[in-house]
Amino acid sequence: MKLRIPKLLLICCLSLFLVPATSFANSEKRIESLDISLLKQGIPFEVIESWSPELKRSLLKEDGSIEVIAHEKANSDSNGEVGALGNIKDDQFDYYITVVRADNVDNRERFMVALTGKWKSMPVWRLSDAYGASFDKDIWRAVPGSAYYEDKVKYSGNSIFTTLGSGRNFSYTSESGVGFNADLKGGIIIKEQVAAAVFTIEHKKQGNQSGLSQI
Repeated sequence: MKLRIPKLLLICCLSLFLVPATSFANSEKRIESLDISLLKQGIPFEVIESWSPELKRSLLKEDGSIEVIAHEKANSDSNGEVGALGNIKDDQFDYYITVVRADNVDNRERFMVALTGKWKSMPVWRLSDAYGASFDKDIWRAVPGSAYYEDKVKYSGNSIFTTLGSGRNFSYTSESGVGFNADLKGGIIIKEQVAAAVFTIEHKKQGNQSGLSQI
């Protein structure tokens, strides 16, 4: 005797497999499109590849667009408004700051600030490094609850980054800046490590204001 499965049941079963696959494919396409937009706006590939999809999506405005205002690398020429400084040797560490326009809230300008630290060689016995950003406290303030950070490594023989941990809290806060702690992992099997974080700053005055004023 042959077992016959009703067509309706068969269609439902197929749908359970097809919908998640379609959703995943669409998500991948959106991330690829976001990567292309970031590249066109001057963000280096080595920075983009180190950011997780979650961090990238956090930079989007409500309409799904992304507008890069500034991107600077530590110890390079600054544009006068945004600058990155590092105290680890250039052959060991790259540090970047990226500023992206966010949607205004209560008629106040907001910007997302992304910080990216990349250790090209891991110093012996270093357990953590602090990194962060400062801003003019008379003009800007950090938005509470806007923090996101992640620690990622690239193992020897692997071409992609693996996420070690992430969270949504600041390690340090003050009226003029915020900071995070990178959880560094030593060992010969790790060839690169990246710590990245993003948070939002808000203009204290309402209305359209010009200039980022020394972030």
